[in-house]
Amino acid sequence: MDTTWNTHLDRADRDGRIPAGNGPLYTRRVLPAVTPMTRGSLLEHGMTRTMLARHFTTLTRSVLMLRPGLTPADLAEVPRPVPGASALHRALPYGRGDTPAMFRFDGISRARGHSLIHPGAVVSHWQALGLHGVPHWSDSAPVVLLSSASKVRNRSHSVAAGQHPTLPVFRELPGGLEPVFPDPLFRSLPVVPASTSAAQCLATVMNRSHGWWTPDVPGYRPEDVRAVQLLDSLWQATLLTEDDVLSACRGKVDRHRLETLIAVSDHGAQSPQETILRLVVAPLLPTGVTWTSQVRVSLRDHATILDLACEELRVGLYYDGRHHVSSEQRLTDFEQYQDLRDDGWEVVRVDSDLLNRKRAKLLRQVSCAISRAQGSGAAV
Repeated sequence: MDTTWNTHLDRADRDGRIPAGNGPLYTRRVLPAVTPMTRGSLLEHGMTRTMLARHFTTLTRSVLMLRPGLTPADLAEVPRPVPGASALHRALPYGRGDTPAMFRFDGISRARGHSLIHPGAVVSHWQALGLHGVPHWSDSAPVVLLSSASKVRNRSHSVAAGQHPTLPVFRELPGGLEPVFPDPLFRSLPVVPASTSAAQCLATVMNRSHGWWTPDVPGYRPEDVRAVQLLDSLWQATLLTEDDVLSACRGKVDRHRLETLIAVSDHGAQSPQETILRLVVAPLLPTGVTWTSQVRVSLRDHATILDLACEELRVGLYYDGRHHVSSEQRLTDFEQYQDLRDDGWEVVRVDSDLLNRKRAKLLRQVSCAISRAQGSGAAV
């Protein structure tokens, strides 16, 4: 991975903006350093309405955010320090997640903003899961707040809620719920526990009220593929165990179906695309051997990590994400490929195009690699 990117992650982690998890930093969410503020507090600070219009944008009723992409230099004309501007110096100031699409702002910022005008309401569902470290899928979901106050219960289906992107969804606060407070920048923000949010999110995936595009995977319904992607991310981005998830999902998700999905999930998959790759190539292996994620291979003068490998056959797969397009990374990838071949490995490099649009070619390449490995006398 790019050393600059690693440096940004290390700095954000030192700031306390990456929640604890089992996986490396790049598998977890980076919480935004830039935070929402009420219009009233900014005016009290001495900001003029002209300054607000120029440098801020509306998140929800009476709550503003610094315009995305601003730098400290953009605010040099302002005679007084702008509240929140110091966060622009922080590593990854706007955090790290997915594209918010119709919701305009990332889910964490929206949850924080709504809490300013609904103090005491408990953040739940996808934004809670984001605050607990899962980097994907919460930015394209509505903010769900649990409240004992009488509120309009608008629809939580993501597409319907997206028609009113500045509004949260309210649900009744169940009795006995003990919230936690995981946000280092909004320490008074109550959030449902990680296991509760995981169960809520799995339920919305299974009932199709929240989803995202996934390629076809033979033998799986789209919602099952999404559930496995979510489970894989839970094992990496949080400290939750399988028992935690099963217990929290009692009464919310069919237990037999969930156990089946947990059985095909993987504690080593580090991205949603790696999950898809594993599910797609799973049927290609002969009986008695399996794929394993994140397999470290020691070579003559260095080591490399295969995203997916059958160690018995010495067949390995790399999934090449966006950072593999640089010329420096491509040279490293080529050298690793050659070194692995010299060490007796059959290797296939996979990118998004091969996985999603040229599936037949991918299956042929992996099948041929397996056949060559079997023909070379690798133990099965």
